[in-house]
Amino acid sequence: MHSSRYPCRVCGQATDGVDTYVICVECADEYELRSEGPVRDRPDVVPAVEFTGVPLSEDEIQERLRDLLDNW
Repeated sequence: MHSSRYPCRVCGQATDGVDTYVICVECADEYELRSEGPVRDRPDVVPAVEFTGVPLSEDEIQERLRDLLDNW
């Protein structure tokens, strides 16, 4: 995917990104500090799904989608 330089949406600093909606690392760090610390340390963050490398069948996709919608 092609990357270009765009102004940060918060401070205006030139930042690499794939589209015009980017924020720089400094602004992202400041946001994390103002919220409840780094995202990875917060208890409300849903753990990432482990990538198995095997594509899901249509039934598995539908089952996961139903689970997500039921828990939403």
